Amino acid sequence: MKNNIGFLQLVKFSIFIFLIYYLYTKVPWREVNDVIFSASVDMLILAIILQIASVLIISARWWMILRKGAEVKLQSVLKIGYIGIMFNNFMPSSIGGDFVRGYYISKT
Repeated sequence: MKNNIGFLQLVKFSIFIFLIYYLYTKVPWREVNDVIFSASVDMLILAIILQIASVLIISARWWMILRKGAEVKLQSVLKIGYIGIMFNNFMPSSIGGDFVRGYYISKT
């Protein structure tokens, strides 16, 4: 069983390296740089504020639901909320973040 886990980790790491290499070679980084530096600073600040507000609202909603059945700190739910959003951004489906949030909540 331990060999299977090591092999699975090797496969995951290999996929990760391949994806990083693919992004590095295929993405037109000069164009990305131009777009980032041509963005309006006001709009970037607004986007950051809205993203933080979104995480706060999502986490508060989870906290209100969870506190009915268990004693969970809002700070823990905020951390788990950020983890869930990261998984939503990088996983192929939106179910991934909710699954990860549920997993981490069950561990607290």
